[in-house]
Amino acid sequence: MRLRQHQADALSHSLQKGPAAGRNVVVTSGTGSGKTESFLLPVLARLVEESLRYEPDPPARQWWSGPKPAWEPARQGAHRPPAVRALILYPTNALVEDQISRLRRAIRALVARDPRAGLWFGRYTGSTLGTGAMPRPGEKSSSVAKWPESWATW
Repeated sequence: MRLRQHQADALSHSLQKGPAAGRNVVVTSGTGSGKTESFLLPVLARLVEESLRYEPDPPARQWWSGPKPAWEPARQGAHRPPAVRALILYPTNALVEDQISRLRRAIRALVARDPRAGLWFGRYTGSTLGTGAMPRPGEKSSSVAKWPESWATW
């Protein structure tokens, strides 16, 4: 993959180490110039760097194939601790759908090189199904939304 100068500069700047490390980058450029890669490549690089410190996770339970059993987590026996490491906000559902397909392709390519580079991500849009019920005080979020339908993995 050949990067444009602003993409390479953003990646290099955001991956600096030490107390003067620069993580904040602003890129202004025209439509179709690769601004998405300017922020997504540093995010993916940091996530992959972390994932390579762990053994590969076992295969995900494919809840979407076959009859629907009682809900079980898709990630069982994971070696790295689950956590939110990045949050990306898009202004429209159409942009979310476009970007999620690009993200899946990128993660598949990473996993083909090293199985430890597998990353989990989720998506939530205004079209995502939920229970429709308002959460009660103290109620766990897992009982409010139908997570299996709203979460995606590579």
